[in-house]
Amino acid sequence: MHLELKMDDAKRISCHFLAIILITLPVFCLAGGAGKNCDIFTGSWVLDQSPYPYLSDYSPTCPFIRPEFDCHKYGRPDRQYLKYKWQPSGCNLPRFNAIGFLKKMQGKQIMLVGDSVTFNHYNSLICLLHAAVPNSNISAADPWRSVTFHDYGVTVTIFMSHYLVDIEETKIGRLLKLDSISSGDVWKQADVLVFNTGLWWYVKDDRKGWDFIQDGNNIVKDMDRTTALAKALATWRRWVDSTVEVTKTKLFFEGVFPDHHRVGWSGGSQAVATAQGRRYRWPDRGIPEVRRR
Repeated sequence: MHLELKMDDAKRISCHFLAIILITLPVFCLAGGAGKNCDIFTGSWVLDQSPYPYLSDYSPTCPFIRPEFDCHKYGRPDRQYLKYKWQPSGCNLPRFNAIGFLKKMQGKQIMLVGDSVTFNHYNSLICLLHAAVPNSNISAADPWRSVTFHDYGVTVTIFMSHYLVDIEETKIGRLLKLDSISSGDVWKQADVLVFNTGLWWYVKDDRKGWDFIQDGNNIVKDMDRTTALAKALATWRRWVDSTVEVTKTKLFFEGVFPDHHRVGWSGGSQAVATAQGRRYRWPDRGIPEVRRR
């Protein structure tokens, strides 16, 4: 199994709707819809005017959207960004079939592990599934953490982790430990794992989630952030090697996403598809590969 980890210096996506098209890449891999010979990561964003059955009333009817991600509810006027799709260069992606996806995932637990972008993906996936089967038996003890589609035995869970590795409260402050993962016992229970990290490694000092970094026996105030991220991903890779049974568990690493962000709507940030016609490998810039042998 080869895990290729790439990064882009993308800014945070503020509206959850764009995550619909971002989440479809691992989703299509799970459903097997693109075919074994389809390189879904090389292509371009294209305008797609064909109707999409789940999007027209997706926001008002989905009970699982966290309020700050509901762009339409709070007045975003445009809908054009819903018309873009990812078009691979050498093949076509089929439309997302929510009921078909639930049938393929029957009896499985899907867990997404990552930051706020991952939460957007979690929101989008469960809303797409809910829109297809709104009257089925669905429960959510905490709708912002886990939703179960009982008629299919499918549970979709989000595990928030900005860095994947541990942060511990110590006498000197919050300690980011590059060589420690304590959440793995929770992660390994899932049948499908989708990981993401990247954006939070580069935030400014007033927003970062740690005070010091521990690298082996050394504790430092700060270090080159790309080096720190690479060390953390190496720790994550070792956890995968030693813990995940790849014959039983499907595992994806999404990386950091292309920049679909510009200033505009209501003086704030606006998530828009700005890459129409641009051809690149997605994600297209990054740190060294991490390989699982």
